[in-house]
Amino acid sequence: MRGKTPAYGYRFSISFYREGTGGGNNAYALRYRISNGFEGQTNTEISTWFNQTTEIKRADGLRNPYAPLQDFEIRVNSSDTVANIYMNKTLLQYTLDPRVPLTDMTQVVINLGGYTGLNVTLYYIGWTGDCWVSFREEGLL
Repeated sequence: MRGKTPAYGYRFSISFYREGTGGGNNAYALRYRISNGFEGQTNTEISTWFNQTTEIKRADGLRNPYAPLQDFEIRVNSSDTVANIYMNKTLLQYTLDPRVPLTDMTQVVINLGGYTGLNVTLYYIGWTGDCWVSFREEGLL
């Protein structure tokens, strides 16, 4: 994914997501948010959610390698147990939870949820190799 980070005071999120079947069992194998001064925070946060309301893992306060309004590139690859998130030249390794496998996710969603302060400019979303997710258009891309 390539784009431009939001202005100071905003954030954006990228989620590897699987929509549930009506019982609230949506899952996020990997959701990361990058904040540039949103609510005074300039950091990166990674989390895993099971059944939508149960956060089972979180890495908070990680360094944000991007300045406001900076061009960025984010790449993700993984094994069965670890996601490698390349943010420009910064590598974050995140241990995946076996209850929410990344290969079970069906969507990549940018700025899921319509929360306040979400903003990003996207230039390109793509993949190489096997891709098991779909992209659903909802006026965002």
